[in-house]
Amino acid sequence: QRLCIGLTSLVILVLRAPHAFALLRTRHCGIFLLLSLCELLALVLFLEAIRYLFVSYVVALKRVNVLFSVLLGGLVFRENVVSRLPAITVMLMGMALIVLDPEASSVHVANA
Repeated sequence: QRLCIGLTSLVILVLRAPHAFALLRTRHCGIFLLLSLCELLALVLFLEAIRYLFVSYVVALKRVNVLFSVLLGGLVFRENVVSRLPAITVMLMGMALIVLDPEASSVHVANA
């Protein structure tokens, strides 16, 4: 899905604004490489977690990153976090309902 969207966006960008690639010339290639490797690692760990936990658990836990993003935005960029707290609270409550379900088994081994 990401590859399809990325390639489509790249083709549109090349056709409409080829000069935009000048923005990619930067001295911070190491940072971009590190971010790319972190994204790759996150995807691999997500897929690995699905092998051992129910998909609903893994997706719910993955959505916690929204909380961290908002908190980091408030600390680093001085964003207004208070306006986003109700939405974050609802998301976290939904995640808790999924993860803390007392009738569900928490770990299973996928058939390989």
